[in-house]
Amino acid sequence: MMAAILRDFLILVRERQLPVRLHNLSHNLRNRWYERSIRDRRPKDGRRIHFVYFSCARDFRLLRDSLRSLRHVRLNQPCRVWVFVDGNQPFTDDQIDELRGTFAGLEFRATQGFGWAGLHTIRTELAAFHEVAAGCGPDDYVAKVDSDILFLPSDRLERLMCSDKRLIGDGHYERFQFCQGGLYLLHQSLVNEIFPAATDGTLERVAERIDSQIEDRVIYQLCRRMTDHTWLTTYMMFPHEYAAVDDFSSPAAAPFVALHFTQHKHRMHDYFKRIYPNGD
Repeated sequence: MMAAILRDFLILVRERQLPVRLHNLSHNLRNRWYERSIRDRRPKDGRRIHFVYFSCARDFRLLRDSLRSLRHVRLNQPCRVWVFVDGNQPFTDDQIDELRGTFAGLEFRATQGFGWAGLHTIRTELAAFHEVAAGCGPDDYVAKVDSDILFLPSDRLERLMCSDKRLIGDGHYERFQFCQGGLYLLHQSLVNEIFPAATDGTLERVAERIDSQIEDRVIYQLCRRMTDHTWLTTYMMFPHEYAAVDDFSSPAAAPFVALHFTQHKHRMHDYFKRIYPNGD
């Protein structure tokens, strides 16, 4: 099996069909081997994903395109979507109506003092995850997703969940030291464990140990303290990767779930039109 994986992988790299950095090659090979080893597992009956966005009026257009693309993700069960809105930049009533028309069943919640990084932001995110997890089934996942995530029409999220890992994240952008915060999945049981454990003192100690208050890094390290059942793989494309892809229905895009517009956010709508030329 490993020889076949290596052969397929190197063919894609040679033909410039798979954007890859050499320092991630060993991780990618191991992950492809692991994913093949679980490909015959059946999805858990009734399992669904509860997507959690943290957004604001400034990112309305990004969120709208992200939700439009999410409708094309192939899942066995309908997902639920929650939008936690920054109280300092709330959506207008017209924007909320348009978002509700874009994705049926949206749940909106207001939150205060949300920003990039900082212990208060970490506590805000964990509280949101805990609120959502309270309505989850026993096998469900809570997925944190940024407004600048554009989903591809893929079933790979469903296949990733067949691992039953308690945290599933993309590690290749962070050299597999952390999961990148654009899109990651937490099993509901892990959310319910880490929330009461995330005291101010614990968060401060974790942040000090990794020398960072970036919320997704701290949350990842907190999860690692609670469980070894985590999996960092590769499923998001970043600017240097999606810029090298001409056709998002080609083998180049097959291993990926989404594009993350960490830069050039104004290009996200252009890519939406390329991937979904017929719109919704």
